[in-house]
Amino acid sequence: MLLKIVRDNFFFNNIRIPVRADRYKMFKDFSQEMSKRMLGELEFSQEIEAGRMKDFIFLLSGLEEGNESNYLYVNRQLQTRGIDGISVGKLEILRDEDLLVDSEKQRKHSKQIYFKTVNLVKEVAEGSATRN
Repeated sequence: MLLKIVRDNFFFNNIRIPVRADRYKMFKDFSQEMSKRMLGELEFSQEIEAGRMKDFIFLLSGLEEGNESNYLYVNRQLQTRGIDGISVGKLEILRDEDLLVDSEKQRKHSKQIYFKTVNLVKEVAEGSATRN
């Protein structure tokens, strides 16, 4: 089971989780806490007993905020403590410039599709008019 956070979106086994309004606050709070600790992935490869899960949660809660190497520290601590079946990954940081480039590409692509659609509808309409 892999839980991944990218910006404010959650992915479970690479499938985006739709967040309902009644659960938004819980997801937002969790996302903020993970972001503070610079963690973006939690992977559970086997069932974890309650005591080990508690140790894992305490380990996460004690992490330094804003430290990009927290994921390395957590993985080492899990290994040292013999907590198998859990691993964490680094938070993916998207810069605003990256989003602007992507949005510019999307805008151009959207315009192309729009005008192709308009032309197609026009051709269909003209074809219908000439048949009648």
